[in-house]
Amino acid sequence: MWRAGRDSAVEAVTPTARLREAISAEPTLGRFLDRRLENNGVTIEGIAIREGRLLAGFRGPMLDDGRAAILSVSLAALFGNGDLDARLHQLRLGGGQGVRDLAVYESGILILSGPSADGPGSYAVYWWNGGSPTVRQLKEISSVINDAEYKPEAILPLDKGASGIRLLVLFDGAKEGKPVVVDIPEP
Repeated sequence: MWRAGRDSAVEAVTPTARLREAISAEPTLGRFLDRRLENNGVTIEGIAIREGRLLAGFRGPMLDDGRAAILSVSLAALFGNGDLDARLHQLRLGGGQGVRDLAVYESGILILSGPSADGPGSYAVYWWNGGSPTVRQLKEISSVINDAEYKPEAILPLDKGASGIRLLVLFDGAKEGKPVVVDIPEP
């Protein structure tokens, strides 16, 4: 695999299985590792990089009491050697809601939540400081969905406006992602 470096030179990126190692070693997640999503299995849908750490947001499994999981690991160790320093964060995003996407925004993380299982359900954007078990719902966004066939799958903060953050929402299965701009309150 190749990627453009800071100086536009092409650098090799070495694949790694260390994230799987971290998931397997985490007792709360490891027991779900080789299951499919429909059997409450491990399914990563959101990835963000913040302060030298990779944050992996899980659509599934749903943990005890309906909590969603985000696993944080050292980015340097993930693609090198050393201690992964894995930290599991269990967040209450709403009954049966898992992580659909993560986006770094200023001093924290925006979380797009949605149903862990396939089928209809509500979608919302939450604010998380990246460390505590507390999240705050910023906006329920199910109302921006004009077609129940499409489900929000990705978010991208665009800028700040008078009414808060302008957020681009992209949908699974829709032509060109059917982008919609949604205003959400500042965290």
